[in-house]
Amino acid sequence: MNKNYPSVREHLREQIGEKFDQAYADMRSEFRLALLEWFQKTYKEILGIKKSDELRNKRVVDTLNKNISDLRQIIEGYNENLWSEKWNQLIEDLTRSLPETVVEYQSEERFAIGEEDSFKLRFQKKLKRFARRVSMPFKKDKSGWKQVVQLRRTVKLQLCGTSDLPNNLLAEEFELLSRAVGKLLEQEPLKEDVESADESVNNGAEDKEHSDKESKTKPEEQHAGSKFRVIDQIETHLQESILMLKDSVSKASLSEKVYEACYQAAVVSGTVEENKKLLEDDRLEAIISEKKSILINRQKEWQAFLNSQYSDFAIQIEIARFAFLADRAKEEILGFTHRFFRDFCYLPLENSVKRIKEVSKTLKEQKSDRLPAKLVQELREEISEKLSREMAEGMGNVEGQQHLISQIQKSITDLQLGFYNFTDTFTLAEKRSIENGRPQVTTDTVNWKKLATRYVQEKALREMDPEKREWSAFLNELAAEAEEIIQVVDVNLLTAKESEKEKDEEQSVLEIAISGTDRAVSQLEAAIKRVRERQNSYEKVVKEDFPVSIQSLSESMLSRSYNELEMQDKALQVKATAQNWQDKIVKVYYRALEKFELFRRYFVKKFKEVKGVTARFLGFDDEGAVSTTEKRNLAEYLAKVDVHHKFPFVYKRLFSYDFEIDDRFYIHPKGLFSHFEQSFEDWNLSIETNFLIVGERGSGKSLALKFLEKRFLESEKIVTVNFRKTIHKEKDLIDVIAGAFGFKNIESRDELIQKIQKLRSRKILVVENIHNIFIRNIHGFEAIESFWVIMASTRDKLFWLVTCSAFAWNYFEKVFGADQYFSHIVRSDNLDREMLEDSILTRHKATGYELIFEPGTATQKSRTFKKIMSDEGEKQKYLHEQYFNRLDKIAEGNLSIAMIFWMQSIKEFDDRSVKQLPTEIADLDKLEVPAREVLFTLAALVLHENLNEAELAMALHQDISESRLMLARLKSKGIVQNGEDGYKLNHLVYRQVVRLLKRRNVIH
Repeated sequence: MNKNYPSVREHLREQIGEKFDQAYADMRSEFRLALLEWFQKTYKEILGIKKSDELRNKRVVDTLNKNISDLRQIIEGYNENLWSEKWNQLIEDLTRSLPETVVEYQSEERFAIGEEDSFKLRFQKKLKRFARRVSMPFKKDKSGWKQVVQLRRTVKLQLCGTSDLPNNLLAEEFELLSRAVGKLLEQEPLKEDVESADESVNNGAEDKEHSDKESKTKPEEQHAGSKFRVIDQIETHLQESILMLKDSVSKASLSEKVYEACYQAAVVSGTVEENKKLLEDDRLEAIISEKKSILINRQKEWQAFLNSQYSDFAIQIEIARFAFLADRAKEEILGFTHRFFRDFCYLPLENSVKRIKEVSKTLKEQKSDRLPAKLVQELREEISEKLSREMAEGMGNVEGQQHLISQIQKSITDLQLGFYNFTDTFTLAEKRSIENGRPQVTTDTVNWKKLATRYVQEKALREMDPEKREWSAFLNELAAEAEEIIQVVDVNLLTAKESEKEKDEEQSVLEIAISGTDRAVSQLEAAIKRVRERQNSYEKVVKEDFPVSIQSLSESMLSRSYNELEMQDKALQVKATAQNWQDKIVKVYYRALEKFELFRRYFVKKFKEVKGVTARFLGFDDEGAVSTTEKRNLAEYLAKVDVHHKFPFVYKRLFSYDFEIDDRFYIHPKGLFSHFEQSFEDWNLSIETNFLIVGERGSGKSLALKFLEKRFLESEKIVTVNFRKTIHKEKDLIDVIAGAFGFKNIESRDELIQKIQKLRSRKILVVENIHNIFIRNIHGFEAIESFWVIMASTRDKLFWLVTCSAFAWNYFEKVFGADQYFSHIVRSDNLDREMLEDSILTRHKATGYELIFEPGTATQKSRTFKKIMSDEGEKQKYLHEQYFNRLDKIAEGNLSIAMIFWMQSIKEFDDRSVKQLPTEIADLDKLEVPAREVLFTLAALVLHENLNEAELAMALHQDISESRLMLARLKSKGIVQNGEDGYKLNHLVYRQVVRLLKRRNVIH
């Protein structure tokens, strides 16, 4: 190194040579601190899980799942945590003490012409040498020519602008971060020497060496389940990542390299070799800003690289969590399978084998060749009566069989619901590598939940459905066969007894009888073998195919071969999306006839208007004429509301009233939780408040109570009263409420109030269906009037949580001013279109079936539909919107009505999809002439919901015989249904009835 420029060397050595390595190490430590802390926290939590814990693997995965959102935030935080800003700040701190300028004698090198010098620079150096030789005799200072070194600006320009050092250091830092994150995927770099810029490090795919190593593992380890791909070596990988991130010191010292680069830039400052424009304020800032932009773009590339690693890891965690759910479900299914084949196959068959062998033994013990008639009769009774009856009872227990099959289907359904927790979409890397210090990532957005659900269903879950494997049919065949085998023994006993009359028979009597038992035993043992094969075949799917499908899914995603999954899904849609030449001709045809169709529809519409006016004027209009066939078809349609025998079990379960939904499927009415929380808090502050839920029948009032109790009242003392049947006497009301509290011998309303006031602690009283404690009759208000008094007198001691039907509540408001008795009122039938759609589609998506909408007759004639009918995507979007718009108008905020019409409008199922037709609405006017007595009967059922014949007669002030006839008439047409609590409206016509009654001004 040239020994000139002592001041430059001294300043650079002091500020750069002695401080850079430590300052840069501190910067790296700070930059990776958040990621390091995440690894340390996760590692510490996993170490805290005992090795002996049977659920250790599950707890490890739960820990990773709990912390993974923090990892995502850290990676996304690199949008703000910019490496370039920290680098520029580092250089600013190091150069702050450097002088702006330093005056030094020029080195002889500044006059020497180099081989790399340009022609212009060569000429300038020649002029410098000539000027120095001419001027030297006249200079007082003979030491040499001086130059003004712009030291501080030159160093900043070099380190923040023109040097490749920041690019290389950023690549080195993020490459280390990516290696640390890559450890979570059990990935190692392809090359050990990461310093070489020519090496390509593949952080996202398994290298050949790793694959060869894994192929040598034991078979049981290969099929241990996808969860172990993430957690087997997680502690080791976390520890290695922590060590990587703690090592903030570069393998080679950078100080000398940086010092030398700054020195070489400084010594040409103030000479003809320097580009002085670069040090001007505006140009210098522009160069530094441009460099910063380059570094930011590089950092974004690295962030995309890290994001793709995170997505791979997140997918593995989701698969691992599902694998634990699958393990539990697998054990349940195997347990139910064992019980099914044991109880309904093995035990009856083995018992039959045992009993027939006993018969054979009895025959062999006979000392003479003759069979006593009494013995034959006893054996026949043993076989044909007792054994046959036991066999029929054991193998013919349809209820027990269906229970176990339903339990297996329930476990499969729970597995399908487990896919609900999967992320909808992920942006994944198709290719990921590092080339020359730069990340190379090709990404694609994958519908992860849909692909994973479809993949596991196709590989295993569909084959695990007992109904698909026809267990019931198999059992029926087996039972029939076993009965025939038992008859073989009986027939042989009879034949043997008859053979005594045949003296020339070669076989003895005992041989004939015993040969029959032996054949029966042989056939029963063959049947047992078939049962075992059937069971083993099913258990193979559960034990092997199912776990392997999860393992295969994990491996496919880890190796980024998810295109195979997409191809499988797309193959199912090819038929629906393909446009053949017929589709194209139809599309052209309908476009050509569009104007004609518009004219035709306009003309027909006007003609009908004129015809209707003319017909009414001339008295020819015949409204309401409906054929007997139409009426019968409508009645049959209304009667099938709960008949869905051919539907998949998972579908019937999710859309059943009995399905215990959880938070994922519950769309709560507006203001339910906020209003209740305010009311209950006020009551706890000794303010007399209560809460009322009002809604139409089936709008989810009881469901709302369930979620209110779950969210707010789990630790509270709750007393529940449910008026399922209609009452109207005060004594009946008092007995029900007193019974709920355990009070005895309460005869009057005042006694009940006093008893409640003497309670030691305050309680919550849930009262359901107060619309059933009155009858609209002058003598029918006794119970409801007492109810208002009891509630108003005990609100200090009881928090009243009440439900009531919408139309009864409207009546209470008008007759009693009932709204004054409640502090907070919420409606449960105010779901809007979006809420109804979300509630139904959330259930549908959980089943894993693809949804296909089909057009109705009117839609197929629509011009709008004809324009898009060849575009399957647009067609489904149009039909989807049309369907839910119509369903919203029908349901008017009532979810149960929407669910009933959803199920009724299903056209058909196949193994993968469900086809949905437009909703049908039964025309009530066609089925029943809305005469006055019919309207009043329907209004009473809307108001009271449940009425028996006597109660209806009381409400309508008529004889019970008239009520009986009217209810029988409406029931036969499907408008009314009879249940344990009385007669009620069919839900399929509930909305039409309400509209009819409002239109006729019967209800408001």
